[in-house]
Amino acid sequence: MIETGIEILNNELAERLLEKINNNSPAFFEKIVLDLLQSMGYGRGSVTGKSGDGGIDGFINQDALGLEKIYFQAKRFTGDTRVSSPMLRDFVGSLTMKNVKKGVFITSTDFPREAEQQLQSQNIVLINRQKLLSLMIQYNIGVSLEKTYEIKKLDSDYFPED
Repeated sequence: MIETGIEILNNELAERLLEKINNNSPAFFEKIVLDLLQSMGYGRGSVTGKSGDGGIDGFINQDALGLEKIYFQAKRFTGDTRVSSPMLRDFVGSLTMKNVKKGVFITSTDFPREAEQQLQSQNIVLINRQKLLSLMIQYNIGVSLEKTYEIKKLDSDYFPED
């Protein structure tokens, strides 16, 4: 029952989080993506912060020393607008031009059905709305802890005569 309740609360939280994302600018969405990747344990990164960025919105260091960079593209769309196949191809082309082997494409909506098949041979991770909101909740991006509950069980090691 508790797990079902938590799932319901997290679904409601995700809906409110999506509203906030949609009410903010695409530039703020790029900051959300950077904050999320850093919270996930990657090194420092940066948002390019310019239009005509060639399909790359920023980068994150794969490790704390910055030995390898992972570039990302962040697309904040609303409604039924999806990432298109040409957008994915542009991102792959941008990575190739920079001689980069790893990328993350994150959207506030979804990808074409064939997207994962198109990128099967590439080292690119696709994060859609559902995964994005789940990760934001998991890594406390735009949310904060309200309450913690403890669930206890019987400690059978404590009772030696059983």
